[in-house]
Amino acid sequence: MCSQIGPWSPTKADASRVQYLDLSMSSLEPRTLEHALRACPALRKLSLESVRLSEHAQHLVGNCKNLETLNLTMARGITAEGLTSILEGCTGLQSLNISWCNLSEAALNVLVTMLPPKLQRLNVSGARIMTDEMVARLVGRCPRLLELDLSDCSRLGVAALGALGALRRLEHLALSRCYLLPPHALTKLSSMTSLQYLEVWGMLQTGSLNALRSALPAIQLNQFMFSAIARPTVGARRTSIWGLRTRD
Repeated sequence: MCSQIGPWSPTKADASRVQYLDLSMSSLEPRTLEHALRACPALRKLSLESVRLSEHAQHLVGNCKNLETLNLTMARGITAEGLTSILEGCTGLQSLNISWCNLSEAALNVLVTMLPPKLQRLNVSGARIMTDEMVARLVGRCPRLLELDLSDCSRLGVAALGALGALRRLEHLALSRCYLLPPHALTKLSSMTSLQYLEVWGMLQTGSLNALRSALPAIQLNQFMFSAIARPTVGARRTSIWGLRTRD
């Protein structure tokens, strides 16, 4: 464990060169997690899935200036101030999963106004208080998105679909269980020429799903039930971490 010399800046002797760190599902004392984050300022990819984060830990994540991938799925304790620190510091983020974090309205407003403009992949599923206006602000902030998961954002309506149409590079969109979106409105996604995959799990009966397939012949429907955005391991065989082999 590194010696504590101050809240923000470890010495060269303390600092680790670790770039990939997966602490998913870990049961860590807040001070232990803070020590780990303080000692690893060179992190490029970090997973804190289902981990409780103190506000200080969130500030320390923001100190990882080289961070490209961040998985906060079901992380607990994320605040508007903590999220501000993360997004102010991690301006090079390309992939962020902040799904099912029970974000407050204040935290969601921070998210949609401060996301890095170069972000390519975002999962904010389970944000049940996400509004159409928030989606419009998100789209305006992140025009380069390739993949976006808004599943279980149950307040979203037709206006959100209109805003999403501005994402000219979007290849994969998940709107599963967004029950306020009628099937006829989904057909408007045909104007998104880059869109290849659309997830609408749990929303349509077989007949409506087949009709939507006919209306969107260039888009594959319901190919991926679970999102892999920012997650270090995918599938049953845990033999890699963010695509790097760990064992044969």
